[in-house]
Amino acid sequence: MYKEMLIELMERKERRLRKHPSYRKLRKKGIRYFTEKDKQAMMKWDEEKAKGAWSWIEREVAMGTPGLKMETCPFCTYYVEHVYRGLWQLRCRECEYGQNHGRCFNVDSDYAIIKDAVGPDLLHLFPVRWYRLTLTLIKKKFLKGGK
Repeated sequence: MYKEMLIELMERKERRLRKHPSYRKLRKKGIRYFTEKDKQAMMKWDEEKAKGAWSWIEREVAMGTPGLKMETCPFCTYYVEHVYRGLWQLRCRECEYGQNHGRCFNVDSDYAIIKDAVGPDLLHLFPVRWYRLTLTLIKKKFLKGGK
C-alpha cells in the first residue's frame, strides 16, 4: 500500500510539472521526471521500507520542506541509510531513479536538467501547502480513515 502511495505522489508531481512551459519543452526532448520504468521499480520495493520513506516525507513536509528536494523524494527517502547519531547516507548506486535518469547530483541527470529549466518556479509549483494537501488526499485514498 505504501509503495502505491509513493507512486501516486510521484505521478502527481509529474502531472504538476507538466503545467510549466519549460518542463513541457523538456518532455518533447524525452526528459521526464517520472516514468513507467520508475513505477515498475517502485512496485518491487519492500513495503516496510516504503512505509519508512512515506513517514520521512511526511515529517519533512510537517517541518516545511517545499520544492523538488531529496527530502520529499520517494527514491531518496527509500535509499537512505542511518549511519551514526543523526548522520544519514544516500545509497545512490542502488537507486533505480539514478539508474534510469542519471544520478540526481550529476549536472546531466534528468533531475538536474529539470531543476535548472524550471528553476525557482519549483517552489511555486510545490509549496508546503501543496504537499500537505496532496499527502492528505493520497492517505484518504489508500488508508482506511486517512490516517
